[in-house]
Amino acid sequence: MSDRPPDPAAHHAGDHEPDPRGHLGAAALDAQRLLVFSADALRRMDQLALERYGIPSLLLMENAARALADAALARLPEQNASAIVLCGPGNNGGDGLAAARHLSNAGVAVTIVVSQAEPRSQEARLHLDVARRMGLAICDGSQNGPKCATDAVDSLGGADLIVDALLGTGLTRAPEGAIRDLIHWTNSASEAGMPVIAADIPSGMAADTGEALQCAVRASTTVTFAGIKLGFLSLAAQPILGDVVVADIGIPRELLVSLGQRLDRPAHFDCFQADPAPAAQGRRPGRN
Repeated sequence: MSDRPPDPAAHHAGDHEPDPRGHLGAAALDAQRLLVFSADALRRMDQLALERYGIPSLLLMENAARALADAALARLPEQNASAIVLCGPGNNGGDGLAAARHLSNAGVAVTIVVSQAEPRSQEARLHLDVARRMGLAICDGSQNGPKCATDAVDSLGGADLIVDALLGTGLTRAPEGAIRDLIHWTNSASEAGMPVIAADIPSGMAADTGEALQCAVRASTTVTFAGIKLGFLSLAAQPILGDVVVADIGIPRELLVSLGQRLDRPAHFDCFQADPAPAAQGRRPGRN
C-alpha cells in the first residue's frame, strides 16, 4: 500500500546470499512485458479503486496483509516461529499491523514495534486497535526504536524474521527520527543474518528512482503490491530489494493496465518467480 500523506503535500538469510538481480513475480508479466507503476500512478490507483469500483482502501490493505503474511509464513520455521513487525504511521504500517494479526492466527509469536504511538492513517488505527484487542505484544518505539526492537527480540527468545512495514511508496524525503533509527537497526539485524521482508517497498527507497533517501532497509525479500514500482528497474535498487514477488491485492485488471507503463523486461530481471508461495499446510492465515 502506498504511504499516502495526510494532505496532498524466495529467500531465507543464511541459506544463500540474495540474488542482486532480484526476482519479478509472474503476475506482473504480460506477454513478456512488465506493468510498471510510478508513485503518482499508485496514488491514483487507490483513489480510482474507490471512486470507480467502490473498493475501499481497507479492503486493499487486508488483501496486502494476507499476501505479506503468506510470504512470511513460507519463510518461517514450521515450529516455534517468531517475528518482529515494524510498523510506521501510514498505510504501509497498516499493512504490517494486519499482517501481524494473520501471523499470530497462524501460530507465530509476534511482537509489533510501532514508530509512533498512534498512526495517522485511519485504516492503520483500526488495525492497531484490533491488535490491541487481540492482546498482541506491541512496543512503542517512538522514543527509542532500536532499544524497543532489541527488547522485543529478547522477549521472544530471538526472532526468525523481521517484517519491514515502516514506509511506503509515498515517501518524498529522507526518513527521520524513530523510523530512521529503526531502519538502521533493521540493517544491523540483517547483517547479523536475520531475514527481512519488506511490505510493498523497502522503507526509505524512492519509488520512482530506486535510490535510498539517505537510508533504506536492505530487504531479503520485497513483497510488492499490485505491480512493479518504477524504481525497481534501476540498478541502484537491486542491493536494496532482495528477491521481489508481486502480490495481487484485488485491483481490477483494467485499472492496472490503464495506469501502468508497459516495457520490455530488462536484462537484469531475467530471473523471476511466481507470487508468494503458499504457506505450509495448516499455517495459512484463516479468515477473521
